[in-house]
Order: sequence, then C-alpha cells, then structure tokens
Amino acid sequence: MSSSSAEPAISPPSPHYGIENETFSDKAKRKIKEEPLVTIGAIATVGALLMATRQFRRGDRRSMNHWLRFRVAAQGFTVLAICSYGFAIRSRRKAAEEAGEPATAIQPLAVRQQAKEKEEFQKRLENAVRASKAEEEQYKNLKEQEGKEGVDWKKAWKEGILRKNKENDERRIKASERE
Repeated sequence: MSSSSAEPAISPPSPHYGIENETFSDKAKRKIKEEPLVTIGAIATVGALLMATRQFRRGDRRSMNHWLRFRVAAQGFTVLAICSYGFAIRSRRKAAEEAGEPATAIQPLAVRQQAKEKEEFQKRLENAVRASKAEEEQYKNLKEQEGKEGVDWKKAWKEGILRKNKENDERRIKASERE
C-alpha cells in the first residue's frame, strides 16, 4: 500500500446510474413495468397491422380496412400513452424541484436502488481507505518505537484486537439503527 497523502477521488452517484449498465433485456423489462400502456398499445398496433396484411393477402378488402382503422386507433392510444407518461414525469420533476428533493426522487425504483447501493459501496470504500491509512500509520509508529526501545508485541496485538472489536460494534449499531 502506498502512503500518499492524496485522497482518492470518489464521485457521487450519477442520477442516471444503472441505465448505461443495463442490458437490452433488462431495459425492456424495466420499460414494460414502467410504461405498461405503451407496451399494450405497441403490441395492439403490430397485431392490427399483421391482421390487415393477412386480410390483404386473402383479398378481403373490407376486413383489411377494418384492421387498418383499428391500427390507427391503436397507434393513437400508444401516442397518447407516451405523452401521458411524459407529462407525468414532467410533473413529478417539477414537484420534486419545488420540494427541494434531488433529481433521484423521480427515477424508477430499480435505478434508485442501484444508486443507493453504489453510494453505500462508496462509503464502505472510503472507510476502508481510512482504516488502511490508520493501520499504516500505526505500523509506522510501531516501527519507530521498535527502533527506540523495542516493542511489546503482546500489548500491540491486544490493542489492535480491541480497536477492531470496537469498530465492529460501531458498524453493528449503525446497521441496526438503519433497519
């Protein structure tokens, strides 16, 4: 471990964390859950178009026109669903801004959960870096004492164990307070 005095640059989680890391299937599942009416409208549009094509091949123009009208209605429903979803997001964003909440308040639950997990990881990483530096400093102090008078290794070992026990107790208390 290096003993440089510069702290590692740890940036806060992006409000869009997780979206760029999604696979196509994960994104599709998330969008289906977030916008079920858009999905239903899109499936209805495709189904109506396929039925119109089928009726055209059969030569049944009357039925084909019926399915093409249904397709137009389904497309209109889909566009309406997309617009209503957009307006809902916009109104949530305005309400969050007025309430002084961060932009993450309007994100889907899965994205917020990923951002929360990343933030918790960053905190654990910062604590690990601090603990590592403290151990390096303690080791350096022991080495200096060893050169001067000799080190009581039993005492140093006992102090390290007691310090670790205290840190673990503090972590358990914090974890139980969060729950």
